[in-house]
Amino acid sequence: MDPIIARVGMPVPVDKLFDFLVPEELHGDVSVGRRVRVRFAGRQTTGVVVELASESSFDGRLASIEAMVDGPVLARDSLEICRVVADECYAPLGLCINRILPGSISRSSHVEFRWAGTLEDAERWLDSRSKRAPRQADVVRLLLREGGAVDDMALRGVLGASGIAAARRLVSEQSALVRKVESEKGESGGEDEVTPSRTAPLKRPKHVISAATDRWRVYNDLIQDALSDGGSVLVLAPTVLQAEHLAQIWLRSRKRRRDETGGTSPIGAASTDIDGDSSIVGIYHSDLSEGMRGRVWEQARHGRVRILFGTRSALFVPLAGCRLIVIEDEHDSGYKQEEQLPYYDARKVAQVAASLRGAKLVLASASPSMETVLEVRNHEAEYVAVDEDNERIEATIVPVGYGEDVLHPVVVDAVHKAVTRGDRVMIVASRLGSFRCVICRDCGRAIRCPNCGGNLAYDDRSVQLYCRICGHSARQPRCSVCGATDLRFVGLGTAAVETAVREAFPTETVTRLDATTLTTAATRRRAQSVLWGDAVHCQPRILIVSPMAAAGPRLLGVGCAVVIGIDAILALPNFRASEQALQLLMSVRGRIERGTVYVQTRFPEHEALEAFEAGDYDRFVERELEHRRAMFYPPYSVLAQLRFAAETRDSSSRVAQAEKALRRLPVVVLGPTATPGGGARTLTLLLKAKTPGNLRAACDAVHAVDPRVEINPDPVWF
Repeated sequence: MDPIIARVGMPVPVDKLFDFLVPEELHGDVSVGRRVRVRFAGRQTTGVVVELASESSFDGRLASIEAMVDGPVLARDSLEICRVVADECYAPLGLCINRILPGSISRSSHVEFRWAGTLEDAERWLDSRSKRAPRQADVVRLLLREGGAVDDMALRGVLGASGIAAARRLVSEQSALVRKVESEKGESGGEDEVTPSRTAPLKRPKHVISAATDRWRVYNDLIQDALSDGGSVLVLAPTVLQAEHLAQIWLRSRKRRRDETGGTSPIGAASTDIDGDSSIVGIYHSDLSEGMRGRVWEQARHGRVRILFGTRSALFVPLAGCRLIVIEDEHDSGYKQEEQLPYYDARKVAQVAASLRGAKLVLASASPSMETVLEVRNHEAEYVAVDEDNERIEATIVPVGYGEDVLHPVVVDAVHKAVTRGDRVMIVASRLGSFRCVICRDCGRAIRCPNCGGNLAYDDRSVQLYCRICGHSARQPRCSVCGATDLRFVGLGTAAVETAVREAFPTETVTRLDATTLTTAATRRRAQSVLWGDAVHCQPRILIVSPMAAAGPRLLGVGCAVVIGIDAILALPNFRASEQALQLLMSVRGRIERGTVYVQTRFPEHEALEAFEAGDYDRFVERELEHRRAMFYPPYSVLAQLRFAAETRDSSSRVAQAEKALRRLPVVVLGPTATPGGGARTLTLLLKAKTPGNLRAACDAVHAVDPRVEINPDPVWF
């Protein structure tokens, strides 16, 4: 029998596959996408089989695969997507695969909870027990919305681990009303669905939906069409909170459609979708355990998930029969991975995934990014206009002076009136540090770099302002607008805002949702109940949120919103600062049902704020695109950030070597600058090119002379 060589991707920062001999006893088990155990670098570890061959280019004696490892399988389309990401992000393929593929599968049986009583039983139980057992009441309401049955995966996705615990208590305490039905799974391994190859992609249109609140109605119809056609759907959101909120909206809308068409499943019957088959709503994100992610991965690969909600990593899940990919809030920077290799942008990866899977791609946002706007203008995407009635929501810019209280009297009065009439209030505060953003005390403008036009930041170690884009520094800078030298640091955290709100409204219930209060899965689940307003025990009148919780679908009962600290976002050391500030305001506007959005600022004449107050995003787009064109920033150029971390030699010598390689290439080189948090010996360069081809040639040239350089295409932060 001819030998079989397995080329295995290992979780190491080395850009190559490693050959291992497949023992005869494993010939029938080893296949592409399966995880195997091998001895590598003197220790046992695991890798993923990427290719099978009959010969090896390795001259020495090959080590053998020691055993197969049970777990999720990397499907063919997921492998192709990983190849593209590894190539475009200059990341080792083995490292990409092992970071994307879950390491295990939850081995528990498939569990479904069913309501065994009548509708009258449910109403009586909720009347008598909802206040004493609020989490159990949430479970009962979910069962009723789903026609009487819901599986444990969907239950965990909507209500979290506490929802599972509450369902189990219901089964033990109310067995006549709630029952648990278990069945064996058996999804690990096996052949996966054949998908189109990258060499022959299926071309499908890209749609852009621009609407503040009603865009869900539009792509809800697209979702129904895809499901009716026997396909599946992937819905991405920039944060876990938004992904799970969208899943909740879908479950409610499905229940509403059943009621309207008379197709509601009888209480106690299994939940079915429009085709009569078992329907599973999957949720996939980093908050889930490794085993739960693996379980969702395999269920999707075997066609048991029809609609999958998740964050950017869900793009790699092998969703069988995928016909539609929706990217909610496509402008959000959360779709760009900046924390570790591979530095991919989920919006670009989604285009690859849609082409491979023959799926339609929908980008949805109340304020599309400048790149998306230009795509529409160049007829590279189809624009879908949505008629909205936004007259119920107004915008008011509240000028504030220096040294004034956190809450302006106009804002205090507006909040008081809102809670008096029974509305909920959302207050959005920036989480940025006080000494990160700098503005002119006289005119309120951000202090800009004279070289590249980016906003300057303050470095407390060197006690000077510096540009994170090109490296320019200044100890005594002048305002580029009015010439003043009197500067002010801006940035107000949610904790300070919470203190001010509690002092102003001591009798109202106040809840703060930000990165410091959402540190555990339990607190995040509680936040979902607070935001959705479903749980009886969670009805705060005033919500204080950071930008991460400010975006998403409309919140019931919110009749007033306040944005504090927008000046800090406008002064971010980033050429996208104005765009990001306006996008945050537009997201907040789409969050409330009615009333007014109040924005406190020291610079009410800023073009982004004027556009928001006038409700004229197009006017801002024209001015912003003009500025981008003049300063040669995206969408009129493409960027890549090169990161040189000192390891065996000084990073400055590596930078000099890279600059030499770039000398005759058609790119603009900015820097070097010190990477924030990267240490004094870690330096970065920023490349600007007119075309992707020119940028690729430049990155190739640097990578050829310094394979250890980390290349971050389309960087979001500098």
